[in-house]
Amino acid sequence: MINLIKKIKGYLVKCKGPEKPLPSEEKGKKVKYQDMHVTQMSFMDEYFQDMKEIEIKQRKTQELKLEVQQYLDDNLVDDRVCYDAGPQILYQSSISMDADLLDDMEPTFSQTLFKFIKEKGISEVDCYKNANLDRRLFSKIRSDDDYQPRKNTVFALIIGLKLDLDEAEELLDCAGYSISHSIKFDTIMEYLIDKKVYDILVVNEILDSFGCQILGAK
Repeated sequence: MINLIKKIKGYLVKCKGPEKPLPSEEKGKKVKYQDMHVTQMSFMDEYFQDMKEIEIKQRKTQELKLEVQQYLDDNLVDDRVCYDAGPQILYQSSISMDADLLDDMEPTFSQTLFKFIKEKGISEVDCYKNANLDRRLFSKIRSDDDYQPRKNTVFALIIGLKLDLDEAEELLDCAGYSISHSIKFDTIMEYLIDKKVYDILVVNEILDSFGCQILGAK
């Protein structure tokens, strides 16, 4: 049976004859088809790679949510507030200040912010984009040394600048704020900053999942 199949194959090859070269037009079509096939395969490879990365990111975000919940269970004293509080006025004085005393005052929020921007070597554009802030709001901060930001804005800039916890507390302090374990929003942000979670999309997903106001949005 095997010999018979070989003979039949040999007969078919003889009948077919040698393969004729394709005309130049047909060759072009063949090459074009091959290139298209390679492009499609490359696109599919990139698609599946992107899907894999998205799946990994989603899994890590879910794990992070569990970690945040555990941190809240261990550290949140009293869940009183889960939104952006207004400015906390640390002190107010009606005493007139002379020039020397004014020179000894702590730097303002705006001055401290731009000090960090310079130290981190980041552009102003990247700073407010990473923080999910509007350019007009950032311009107000830059043009007014006495600008009083919302707490949400300060935390957004902390994420945009990738500040560590000590730096974050310094920037908050200059704006008249502090991190409170009686506020869920604060406690979550403290954990994320400490763990160096600086992806604004991930941060906002975490905040939103716990019913808190997201950063940089109105």
